[in-house]
Amino acid sequence: MAPAPAAEKPKQWGPVVIGLVGGIIALLGAVIPWTLVQSCAGALGIELCISLPIPVPLGTLNPLLGIAPILALLTALVGIVLLFLHKPMTGMVAGLMGILSMLFGILFIVSFGGIETELLNLVGGGGSASIRVGVSFGVYLTIIGGLILGIGGFMQWMKLKGSAAAPSA
Repeated sequence: MAPAPAAEKPKQWGPVVIGLVGGIIALLGAVIPWTLVQSCAGALGIELCISLPIPVPLGTLNPLLGIAPILALLTALVGIVLLFLHKPMTGMVAGLMGILSMLFGILFIVSFGGIETELLNLVGGGGSASIRVGVSFGVYLTIIGGLILGIGGFMQWMKLKGSAAAPSA
């Protein structure tokens, strides 16, 4: 008589949902502009500022500034896909993809030279003008989303590594 087939364990959707939410946040952050240009002009104690988010040009002096949003987008997308395979190793790799997505955002801030850089500051004749370039909210969304995706991927790995079937001899 043949042995009865082993009952399949139900899939754990909690870590997948957490990772999916984080991955979507990271994807949104990767497509939202990562830089912000602020132009200010003032006279007689009154200052008017205009802020515009702009996409990062690919031909910048530091190549990481142009490619970091694209790499963050790709790693978040790969992490989301790997979460749905429900295997221990893919859960771990999805967690690593989330951490990589987060690190691309952090590296962008570091290579950008900080949160905000002043390019021009003119003062004289009772007035002033300045131009500042800073990091926009897309970077922060990518960092937060990558962290959540990493947590979801590692949670899935921890839940599935104990339930992996031992090979039969």
